[in-house]
Amino acid sequence: MGLEREALIDVAMGYEPADKVIKNCKIVNSHTGTIHSPTDNVAIKGERIAAVGDMDYTIDDDTEVIDADGRYLVPGLIDPHCHQWHTYANSTVFAACRLLHGSTTIVDGFYGHAIVNGLRASRFFLDELLRTPVKPIFVVPTMCYTQNRGIGFPASPNAPTIDQLMDSLTWPETKGIEEISPELMLYRNQRDADLLNLMEECLKQGKVIQGHSAGMTDDKITNAWVASGIMHNHEVVNAAETRRQAELGIWIVIREGSACKDIEACLPVITKEGYDARAFQLCTDVITPDWMLERGQMDNAIRVAVKNGLDPMTAIQMSTIQPAEFYRVNHDMGMIAPGRYADIVFVENLEEFEISQVMANGKIWVKDGELVEPLINPDYPDWLYGTMNIDRVLAPEDFQIRAPKGAGDSVKVQVINTRDGSLETPGSVETLKVVDGLVQGDPANGINKICMIDRIMGTGEIGLAFVKGFGIQEGCIGT
Repeated sequence: MGLEREALIDVAMGYEPADKVIKNCKIVNSHTGTIHSPTDNVAIKGERIAAVGDMDYTIDDDTEVIDADGRYLVPGLIDPHCHQWHTYANSTVFAACRLLHGSTTIVDGFYGHAIVNGLRASRFFLDELLRTPVKPIFVVPTMCYTQNRGIGFPASPNAPTIDQLMDSLTWPETKGIEEISPELMLYRNQRDADLLNLMEECLKQGKVIQGHSAGMTDDKITNAWVASGIMHNHEVVNAAETRRQAELGIWIVIREGSACKDIEACLPVITKEGYDARAFQLCTDVITPDWMLERGQMDNAIRVAVKNGLDPMTAIQMSTIQPAEFYRVNHDMGMIAPGRYADIVFVENLEEFEISQVMANGKIWVKDGELVEPLINPDYPDWLYGTMNIDRVLAPEDFQIRAPKGAGDSVKVQVINTRDGSLETPGSVETLKVVDGLVQGDPANGINKICMIDRIMGTGEIGLAFVKGFGIQEGCIGT
């Protein structure tokens, strides 16, 4: 990517023609919160914007003139916190889906890949994404280092060392550190000095640190967490913590994805209480394939925010310029202006945010909801295969839950409760039938069996429980 700035200067000065000029458009200025005069056009040279204004002087016989037919031009959307890992797609398919819904930049650390196959896997999928039109902003995947050590579980044997993470902090794509929760930094008996050193080095390099924590009601803990260097949190789930963390200097990133729908609960801090929206961003965090394709991504978040009372311009700013400024990349993206990448979303109207075309790096990639050409998958090395570390064939008895000795024909059981749009899983006590000494699920009442199989450590361990909320009547889901 990239074009010498001298070529942009020459087009803007009229010494050389533009490669493309977009005319008959309404340019959304995310920097000022205004719409440009309809006489303003966009001149493009290579992958970047050379000039904005009356661009007739940049057109010659070889210039491609694109008629926007009166549509709004919105800067390419930036997802400031997401996980390709959780879409069950490779980076190439992920990028294609992102383009279809107007996202031209995403922020990810590829942490799940590193848990399974080390930091080289994060590097591979980052490089795969770099070969697509979607730009990755890389954040060091500390979650593969911390994992669940705060509650006493060991990290994956393949997880990166702190030295490897320190090295990845210097990668050219790295703009900060991925989400860090409080457990391994606040409490002296659990404090990880190496993790704190990584955070210190990140801040010395002028990069940012994402946080990861929900339900922080203790002001002492919140203050300590922010004092550690945390700058950004996508885990807020209610107005109280949204308000308080913003007051303490955190950039609040409100999720709207398949796993978490937090706009309705958190947005009133802006729309009703009057907090300045500059302290907020929108993100998807976790999105499943069906959601990613059918409902949308950042475009859906904008639509939901508008339906919940947010001004469309503000929703766009929270999805473009504000993430760009936070990650220190607003010289490259976040607005339609000279020198920035020509990442442009053509939109029919701002309220409904219906996308007709998507340009990335100066090329139209999406027209009328379809890619104009496919993205090509790479070849995958042998070491990315064979990662299911299970040394036996599982049998039906591996999934049986035995009732306590002496139990009758029913037993009271702790059940995990789940609901669409939230990661919170409260428990309940339910009465389940016992047949031949085995506790049975109750699909008619929405209670299914759930298991987690160790595929990393090679222990053969299987965790078994009951879960309520999926509503599966027959069959099963494997993921």
